[in-house]
Amino acid sequence: MSLLHPIDGAIVGLYLLGTMVAGVLVRRHVSKVEHFLLAGREMDVALGVASLAATEFGIVTCVYTAQNGFKYGFAGATPGILNAVAMLVVGLTGFCIEPLREAGVVTLPELFERRFGPRVRAAAAVVMVLGGLLNMGVFLRTGGEFLLTVTGAGTGGSGSWARTHTLELAMTALLLLVGIYTVLGGMLSVLVTDFLQFVVMSAGLLVVTVLVLARVGWTNLVVAVERYHGAGGFNPLVNPEMGWAYVLFNACLNLAVVLTWMAVIQRVPATPRPDARCSSVPASSSSPGFSSRGSGALRPWRCSAPASTACRRCRGFSPISCRWGSWGCSSPPCSPPT
Repeated sequence: MSLLHPIDGAIVGLYLLGTMVAGVLVRRHVSKVEHFLLAGREMDVALGVASLAATEFGIVTCVYTAQNGFKYGFAGATPGILNAVAMLVVGLTGFCIEPLREAGVVTLPELFERRFGPRVRAAAAVVMVLGGLLNMGVFLRTGGEFLLTVTGAGTGGSGSWARTHTLELAMTALLLLVGIYTVLGGMLSVLVTDFLQFVVMSAGLLVVTVLVLARVGWTNLVVAVERYHGAGGFNPLVNPEMGWAYVLFNACLNLAVVLTWMAVIQRVPATPRPDARCSSVPASSSSPGFSSRGSGALRPWRCSAPASTACRRCRGFSPISCRWGSWGCSSPPCSPPT
């Protein structure tokens, strides 16, 4: 017997249908390999953040975070905080990802080939493929089990073949659902569906957070953590099951994920190349650069430095990346359009 109310089932069904239709419709914009793999290198920061959030916050992340909160209290948020710190540090400094963007490559192994040779590229590709298959296999099975648990369909039992293989059928359905629009539209489809998922997910998280704070209360949460976990529920360093080793391991792990995990790093080559906006503009003291904003349209930016410098420093598209003190520039070369 299904645990979903017909209205809930209709909402979920319409959402899945709408996501798939939106993903398939963008296929008409895919005309070459660069469009398929990198969305034409036209992804802006806002869409990239939404896509990354939708990708990273899945079933495993949600359940794992809930388990950590139950087991460690507020200290259980340590992996998520360290992941945010890693992304912030890499994003502000351009550590490793700036050479990746400047190289104009499609994948990380391609960059390794340019730096270290074809053997290193092949080895890196094998490691990433194996890691991706294992990781996605786990996610696919977890997603199928979650779907069956929520709907009350169960994960096996006696009876017909379909009844005894409900998990395999659910996994196959999920794989086909995602595979169809991904194969047809490539990265463009992924970005569109990720954005829709981000909107729904953000709204759900905000509503649930408000309900928890309204019905349970922040004070009651703090008191419960103090009662059951003590100081270790707030500070991972004094938690007997965490400590420095746990924090350092997660810090290194999250930095590695941000820099090398293709599900994350693939959005870096999908952004405009640092020199793409100014490559055809003469170098002068007043050269126009460009900015790609939320709508995806190009908007002019005035650059007081030579065009090549402005594009390299400004990353070609985002004023938020212009941190001139850390880049040795006395003044920002880009200013908003008037």
